[in-house]
Amino acid sequence: MPTPLPRPASGQPFAKDWQSFKPAAPEFDVAVIGGGSAGFAAARTASGLGARAVVIEGGERVGGLCILRGCMPSKSLLESAHRWHDIRRAREFGLVAKAVEVDMKCVQARKQYLVGASPPTGAGNCARENSRCCAALPRFSMRRRCS
Repeated sequence: MPTPLPRPASGQPFAKDWQSFKPAAPEFDVAVIGGGSAGFAAARTASGLGARAVVIEGGERVGGLCILRGCMPSKSLLESAHRWHDIRRAREFGLVAKAVEVDMKCVQARKQYLVGASPPTGAGNCARENSRCCAALPRFSMRRRCS
């Protein structure tokens, strides 16, 4: 069995910053690095199998690349572009549409709203899944040990 990852010395689910993460008595069986969709799925699976899991996220916000900067924002922008394209082709379908303008501030605001309204991740997910979240930058200090 891998060496468990210690919990923050403060005992809180999230450390204030990664430097305050101090080793304590080992408490976890599984450490998942990355607080995105896959990280939480891995922690949920481990917890479901009876393991004590911790999700370690080193980014400014929990959510992962897909939700915060990748898939979700890109798909929002693409959907706006598709709608604009369809409206420009309205005449082909016997519809008359006035000139269509793109309001990029509105497009960006919609994107930010969708990213913020995505399914909850973070400490709430950890609590529901019987695991713990930690804001830290993990490092491997020796074989089979994460600190």
